Amino acid sequence: MKISKTMTVRFIEELRYVTKQMQETKDPEEKLYYFSAVFGITQRIVNFDFDPEMVSIHQVTQLAYNQIQQRLVMSKSGQQISIGLPDNLFAVLQEMVAEMASRVEKGETTWPILEKIMTLSYSTTGNGYYLFQKGELKI
Repeated sequence: MKISKTMTVRFIEELRYVTKQMQETKDPEEKLYYFSAVFGITQRIVNFDFDPEMVSIHQVTQLAYNQIQQRLVMSKSGQQISIGLPDNLFAVLQEMVAEMASRVEKGETTWPILEKIMTLSYSTTGNGYYLFQKGELKI
């Protein structure tokens, strides 16, 4: 990732704040709300310091948010109740945000985390949850 030191520090601080807030609440919707700050800060950084990896972080985290949000809404409204969420989804999601902060701080690529986030969000789809239940999709 090639963004300025100032933006890197700001990004890491935001990721750590998101992780802390996600850990402090038990409410899935509130956890997801805090997670949305990841693509929010990423977009702001991209506006000042463009980097393709940051664009990828934005796109993947926004897609993950939308997919998880859609599953929460459908579950609450009684639609597709047979498609659930993995019990540890939010715990794993907050671990991924923390790991992203660590990788950025060490100057490592975030691609492995983005792959995990994509897989995690896929587990909230009909086919993804089916594969999760079969044990083929692991989060």
